[in-house]
Amino acid sequence: MKGWNVAAFPDLKVLHHRPTGTAGNLLKHRYRQGLMDFSLGSDPAFDFVKCMRRLPENPVVVGAMTRLFGFVWSYVSRKKVLVSQEFVEFLRRDQRERLRLFPR
Repeated sequence: MKGWNVAAFPDLKVLHHRPTGTAGNLLKHRYRQGLMDFSLGSDPAFDFVKCMRRLPENPVVVGAMTRLFGFVWSYVSRKKVLVSQEFVEFLRRDQRERLRLFPR
């Protein structure tokens, strides 16, 4: 956003002991991810597509739908976006560009 570049390091080996969110209640974790997506100003269309793409993941359907419910609940509850408008605009521009290129 401020001229920074993001880089991946495919040659860096990392050992994950367990998947993210599996330490406790997985559905609670997915719901909180939806709340987080909203609080960071994620584009609703992007969030919807992201959740639909994750329907085949385990637990089947429930995790993706719970995440989407968290996002929608934040919207309906009129929760506040916790980042600057500048960041929201930057994020949504990036997400819309990714949607435009989807599913290439």
